Amino acid sequence: MTESAPPHTVPRSRETRIVTVVEDEQTISDEQRERICAWLRANDVDPKLVSRKAITIEYAEGPFGRSPGRIWFTQYYVNAEGAKEHALHTNEAVQFRRCVHQAVELEPDPMLPDLLAAEEEHRKAWRESQRKNTDNAAGDPV
Repeated sequence: MTESAPPHTVPRSRETRIVTVVEDEQTISDEQRERICAWLRANDVDPKLVSRKAITIEYAEGPFGRSPGRIWFTQYYVNAEGAKEHALHTNEAVQFRRCVHQAVELEPDPMLPDLLAAEEEHRKAWRESQRKNTDNAAGDPV
């Protein structure tokens, strides 16, 4: 007699999400910069060593909730004296990608409601201009 096979388990889905905090060379306000710097310090990252390249948070969403995030950023390489090292052949500061576990989450931008409202107004104006262009194009030919 043979044993019956164990029931097959269905894998649980797991999604990796990446949230962009700042894009490469993005212009941000002083308030936004201070908020991001405070968040980086709270996560044991020296903001003075972070390059003006993208900062992202990567985390996984699964059936058991959300995993702690990982903060990805580009950091300058500094020597023992704390000065930025420069590559001899290009004279550019040496940089490398780094990741740290997020201990403290980034607070939502207090300006977000205003930014979203301004974006919606911009979209309404664009839709209105598109509607007018469509109405003009559908009119009698001259």
